[in-house]
Amino acid sequence: MTRGERQCDVAELIGADTFSVINWERGNNQPMVKYYPAIMSYLGYCPIPYSHPPSNLGESVLLYRKHRGLSQRDVAELFRIDPSTLAYIEKTGHAKSKLVEYRVVQAISSVF
Repeated sequence: MTRGERQCDVAELIGADTFSVINWERGNNQPMVKYYPAIMSYLGYCPIPYSHPPSNLGESVLLYRKHRGLSQRDVAELFRIDPSTLAYIEKTGHAKSKLVEYRVVQAISSVF
């Protein structure tokens, strides 16, 4: 840990188990989205690698989702779109229709 804390203490602070924190530190896996808000609060910055500003709609959606600790299903419901549509946007960087793009842009416009 960069601040000298033990992994078990950090795990407790962010609501994860100690082995998850150890694996994140070693680069063995990535945290689940639900942990990102607590991780960012602990670190004091956003550790998510992305271009600044986000380079496309998919990157913007992913960043929005991770900052809030929400699943694709949760965000799709908020945006009033199908979860598979949201997954497509995150993967390709664009929406298939202007209506979907409009809904998504409106929903995340307050973030950037």
